[in-house]
Amino acid sequence: MKRSYVFATALAVACLLPACGGRSFAPTVHQAPGATRAHGAAPTPYPLPKKTPDFTTVEKPVPWDYHSTGPDRTACRAKEGLTYRVGPGQAYPEPHNVPWLRLLPCDTVLIYWRPQPYTDAIYIAVRGKNHKAITVEGVTNNAGQRPLFDGSHAVQDSSQGMDPYELCAGMISIGLPSSQAVPQQVYGYTPGYIVLENFEVENAFGKYPGSKQPPYTCTVSGQPTKPWAEFVAGLYIDPAQHLLIKNNYFHNNGLGAFANSLDGSHHQSRDFYVTGNTIVDNGNGEASQHNYYFELVGERVIHNYFGPPIAMTQGENIKDRSVCVEYADNYIDSGNNLIAFRDPQSNGDYEWHQMDAYGTQCSSQLYVHNNTFVSRGPTEFGAMSVINGFGDGVVEGDPQNNRFGAVYFYNNVVIAIGNRDPYGLKSVPVFQNANQRKPTTFYAINNLFYSAPQTKGHQGPPFAACYWQQSVDFTSDWASRKIQTKYATATDGNSAVGTPCDGSGMSGIEVSKSNPGFVDFAHGDFHLKPSSPFYGLKGAIPSPIAQRRLQPDNGSYPTPNP
Repeated sequence: MKRSYVFATALAVACLLPACGGRSFAPTVHQAPGATRAHGAAPTPYPLPKKTPDFTTVEKPVPWDYHSTGPDRTACRAKEGLTYRVGPGQAYPEPHNVPWLRLLPCDTVLIYWRPQPYTDAIYIAVRGKNHKAITVEGVTNNAGQRPLFDGSHAVQDSSQGMDPYELCAGMISIGLPSSQAVPQQVYGYTPGYIVLENFEVENAFGKYPGSKQPPYTCTVSGQPTKPWAEFVAGLYIDPAQHLLIKNNYFHNNGLGAFANSLDGSHHQSRDFYVTGNTIVDNGNGEASQHNYYFELVGERVIHNYFGPPIAMTQGENIKDRSVCVEYADNYIDSGNNLIAFRDPQSNGDYEWHQMDAYGTQCSSQLYVHNNTFVSRGPTEFGAMSVINGFGDGVVEGDPQNNRFGAVYFYNNVVIAIGNRDPYGLKSVPVFQNANQRKPTTFYAINNLFYSAPQTKGHQGPPFAACYWQQSVDFTSDWASRKIQTKYATATDGNSAVGTPCDGSGMSGIEVSKSNPGFVDFAHGDFHLKPSSPFYGLKGAIPSPIAQRRLQPDNGSYPTPNP
């Protein structure tokens, strides 16, 4: 993914630390949090901590073992760390009042729900420690509503010390501090050990030229009001290490959530655990805008609800350029590709060569299991959603960072809902491989494939094992209709390239007219009853799955939690 320069001219950000002689974070009231105050008065802010964050840490990478569940606070002692409370009646009325560049390990920022949305765009550039995470958490109301960050008329306080290239890049951003704000930071410092949970984020949105969408704005303090740039996100990360992104609701943004990596090992994003989020209705119609777009080393995307992106978008539901990746127990519905596993790009030369803890090249394996995929059509391009896209082929130039090796696609429920026609809706590609540099085998094991028409009186489209070329190995799969060999009928220069599939590796598919066992298919409940034939699929799991302890878990996809 290419870095998006939000403003052409870098903003001169004021130096914030005392050593610089610049503006202080010190609040106007220097009263201890437990100090006596008049009845009914708001709590008072903390004095500015004497200790300053360490911006000189450069982490030595550890090979990814697929077991991370994100940063935690298990080593935080009692009363270690301050709690900054934001919202009505709290010490910090607005998010920009928090001294974001002075947060320390074990600190907590609690942002309380209120009837009106927060319009501050916040920027986090600090770093916790192992087992001493910094937590930024939304506090819900009694009805379970998260605090809402609304980007329709956002304001970003320049005193947060953000990288000038990331001004107004997202409503919630995690990235490097500017050299003006933190001159003592060393090259290779990366924010991290951060927990981000319980927020609703909407309308961080740059208008697609020619569209009828409203012109939302983001204003940097002291600068003229400007519309959001086109490439912006509800959550924007560039770069970070050791993140837990949990139970958030990202909708109606340009990109729902975005993460990038740069500069070799120095600013490589790594170790993200993404769980319990609802991500839906993102995109602005343009091909670079998706519900979710990440590039890092070591990513676990577990038990999230990825609803449809914006209608008739050219983008994907999920676009992922990460290596050492697991997707499990997610619900993924609609988009041109449900997941497009494209090649490492922004930091591709570094990422492509990374090895996991088992001595295997990270770019040579993907693990996708226990998800529910729903392909619908017609898309913007008049076709059904591709289930798994793979690689960039030659479209990005020299294919030196192409993925290859093995895709393990196992214990998934795969659904197609559309009216079959002899053109774009003739079938649904399960795997679309654009890469030829090295061979790849797509292993489909213990999956249930079910096709249904969108309207009565039509036929649902069948699945096609390949878009055009690759090696497949279908083992112990169940299908409601015969799965075709390939989707394309002729080469097209990029997606349909190489030697076409010939039907080998497809003998392990059982075609059956028996009941697939959905709880309530007609009303969109695609959970399975215990009687489903899915639970009788017992194909052997390949040894790399067992070695990494990524066996199927019989987990259930989440329902949306807006």
